[in-house]
Amino acid sequence: MRRLGGLHGKLDRPRKVYIFTPVAIDSVGGIASHIRNQISMLNNIGIEHEIIIVEPQPSNKITYIFWFGLQKVLNKLLAPLGFYVRDFFVYLRLRRLLLLLRSNIPKNSIFHCHALYSSQIRSIISSWNRNIPIVLTVHGYIADEAVSRKTVKRHSGGYKYLLEKERKLYSSADQIICVDSRLAEHVAKILGNKRKVHVIFNSVDTDIYKYVEKLNVEKNSITILCPRILNPKNGVIIAVKALEELVKQKIFNTIKLIIAGDGIERKNIEYYIKSHGLEQYVEMKGNVPHKDIINMIETSDVVVIPSIPSENVEEATSLALLEGMACGKVVVASAIGGLKEVISNYEDGVLVPPGDPYALAEGIIFAYNHREEIGRKARCKIEKEFSLYSASEKLLKVYLLSIFGDKAHEE
Repeated sequence: MRRLGGLHGKLDRPRKVYIFTPVAIDSVGGIASHIRNQISMLNNIGIEHEIIIVEPQPSNKITYIFWFGLQKVLNKLLAPLGFYVRDFFVYLRLRRLLLLLRSNIPKNSIFHCHALYSSQIRSIISSWNRNIPIVLTVHGYIADEAVSRKTVKRHSGGYKYLLEKERKLYSSADQIICVDSRLAEHVAKILGNKRKVHVIFNSVDTDIYKYVEKLNVEKNSITILCPRILNPKNGVIIAVKALEELVKQKIFNTIKLIIAGDGIERKNIEYYIKSHGLEQYVEMKGNVPHKDIINMIETSDVVVIPSIPSENVEEATSLALLEGMACGKVVVASAIGGLKEVISNYEDGVLVPPGDPYALAEGIIFAYNHREEIGRKARCKIEKEFSLYSASEKLLKVYLLSIFGDKAHEE
């Protein structure tokens, strides 16, 4: 990767970025992948960083079960009591962590929060005799995604609590990064302005996700990869139904759908596979380590991202989408949210109507028949528009805005 030697050279760069995250960076899922890429970008532009994992992780089973189990039980008894108690625990933990950090934070440092924490951190550091800018990356719609996951009901006390939580998060940050334009509009609407809201699409490390020229040499044999967490909005059941249609059409001599991910929809998906006699055509891998996902992408013919709108939630710039394109694979994705902002239909990928397994099946057939040509264009687009280098420039600009305000525009 190129280093960003000359960008905004007249302004002092951030000395250090403290990254506050709800998940460990070796976890599965979009936030962890995003932070891994952010670390590469910070290394690329020569900024020191420190990772601060705020909440318990699944590896710490007792604390994890207590933390999230207590929230669930209390919300069932009296929502939003569970959210309130969890946020209070988060506040206490952040307060302790920040007090330990306080005397060692260099000048021109930044607190970069992912998804959460900006309002609590602002409250804690408000009494400090120094200004530390807070940048917030918004990865999704907090209140609406809770409805989509059936954690709360719309218009309930829990939902209203989460909406207010969103407002406080956005108001407390100096600058906000959103991973697609629709999400940025959502944040700007809650804020009442869009001055401090920036769109930086997710990016991919093109040195790790390399172009794969070798295609499946077995004629009319197809391997379809669906690397998705199994929740309603990711629409994995649509991929299974599309597979069923492909099996019926008998276009391919052999066909395999590999599902890499786990979640609350797993039982429903497994039931559908078994009840429709599709077991021999599907492999459900569960949660897969990041390093293994790369090999799965490289050995697949087509990658599918069959997301569907769910309770006002639409897929943002899926990292799995970008990773597939970076490897020169044709990605067949639903024409929603950030997905349709990335793919130019039939040029560097294929877009299909969300929730339509027949359209997805046709898209997969088209992708397979044009996989070499479209795959090359997909890789080219990633290199030009979605590489870590391009995102690094935009990230540095946001950091400078958070520290210097309008002076950064003047530079």
